[in-house]
Amino acid sequence: MKHRPAVLMVILLVLIFHVQLPLQAKMPQPYPHLAGTLPSVEEALLKALQQRGLEERVWRIAADSNGHLVVTSLVFASPVASPQAPSLIERYAWNLVRTAFEAVPSLGEVDLTAYPNGSVPFLRGGGGATFTAAVSREEFLRLERTDPVGVLKTLPRVWFDPLLAHPAPLRSISRRPSSPSWSYQENRPTFRGLVQEQVEELWLRIIGRVRGGTIEGRLYRGDPRRRAVALTFDDGPVPLYTPLLLDTLSRLGVKATFFLIGQHVREYPYFAQAIVQAGHEVGNHSFHHGNLARLPPERVWEEINWTQETIARVAGEAPRYFRPPGGDYNATVLRVARQFGLVTVFWTDNPGDYLNLDPQVLETRLFLRASNGGIILLHQGIPGTLRVLPVITRILRRYGLEITTVSGLLTP
Repeated sequence: MKHRPAVLMVILLVLIFHVQLPLQAKMPQPYPHLAGTLPSVEEALLKALQQRGLEERVWRIAADSNGHLVVTSLVFASPVASPQAPSLIERYAWNLVRTAFEAVPSLGEVDLTAYPNGSVPFLRGGGGATFTAAVSREEFLRLERTDPVGVLKTLPRVWFDPLLAHPAPLRSISRRPSSPSWSYQENRPTFRGLVQEQVEELWLRIIGRVRGGTIEGRLYRGDPRRRAVALTFDDGPVPLYTPLLLDTLSRLGVKATFFLIGQHVREYPYFAQAIVQAGHEVGNHSFHHGNLARLPPERVWEEINWTQETIARVAGEAPRYFRPPGGDYNATVLRVARQFGLVTVFWTDNPGDYLNLDPQVLETRLFLRASNGGIILLHQGIPGTLRVLPVITRILRRYGLEITTVSGLLTP
C-alpha cells in the first residue's frame, strides 16, 4: 500500500505520454501570422484561404486602410528556382488574388510577395523576394479568368526575379551579396570618426542648423527664416503601406521626398514608379539599408552606386539626395556621396514613428518639434504614421508652415 502513490504516478505519466504523442502528431500546421492591423479583414482572408486549402504556403496576412482604401499584403513561399517555377507561382498567386477579392468586398488592392520555400522572409526589411505583384480590384474585374497561367503577366504591376527559372548555381550572378545588418534606430545622426573629424563635423552641423541650406555637401536644415518644412519618408517601397501612403498624400495635396532602398526598388519597381508619377521626389537610401559607417570604401561605393543605377533605371530619374541608413555616417560615406553629386540630407525632427507609438503621442512630438526650415523624418511601413498624417498636415498648415519636398525646401 505504501507504494501506491508511486505506482499511480507511473501510470499517470504513461497515460499522459501515450495520449499526448498522437495529439501532437495530429496538430495542424501553424496558422499564417496575422498582423492585427485590420483584424476583421485579416481573419476573413484566413478563413477564405483555409476553405480553399491555400493557407499552408502563406506566411503572413496583413491588411490596413487609410479610411478610403483597403489593402492587403500576402507573403507566401515560392518553389525553388526551376523552369517551372514562374508558372507555379503565377497559378498560386492568381488563386490568392481571386480568393481575397471574393472574400472581402471592401478590398481595393492585393499586394503579393513570394520568398524561396524553406527560407525565413525578413518581413520588415524585405530582400530575396522571387516574385511580387500588386492588383487592384478594377484590374481584377477586367481580367480573363479562364486559365490562371499567363493572366497576371498581363498586368502592369508584376515582377519576377529574372533568375527564378534558373537552377540555384546560376543565382550567384545576382546582385545580392551578403547584406549588412538592418538598421532600425534613428534617434539622431551619428558621425563616426577620429576626434578631430568629429569636432569638425560638429562645427559644420552647428553652422548648418543655425544658418540653414547646404554646406559642404550636407543639408542639416532648410532656411530658418522660411515658414516651410520638408516631409521625408525613409525605407521602402513596401507592399501595403506604400500604396496607402501615396493615396493619403494625394488626398491631402502634399508632396514629399522618399528615400528609397535599392533592393526594395528592384523588387517593387511599380511602387517606385508610382511615387515619381505622383510628383514626389526620390532619394538614395543605400541598397541594403545597412550601417555604411562600418563598411570599407568599396562597399560604400557599391551601396550608393547600385541604388543610383536601380532608381534611375526603374523610375527614370537619378536621385539628387542621399540619406545614410540609421543616420550613421563617416568621412568615407560623405566623400562617396559627393562623388555621385549627392547632397547628404539629415533631419531636424524625428518623432520616432518606427517605434509604433500611439498616434496621439506621435502627433504631439511632430507638432512640438516642427520649426522653420525643418526636415521631418518619417518612415514607410508604419501604421501610426499613416493615421497621424491628416492631423499633422492640418496643424502645420494652420500655423502657416508650407509642407514640401527637400528640393522645395531649398528653393528660394
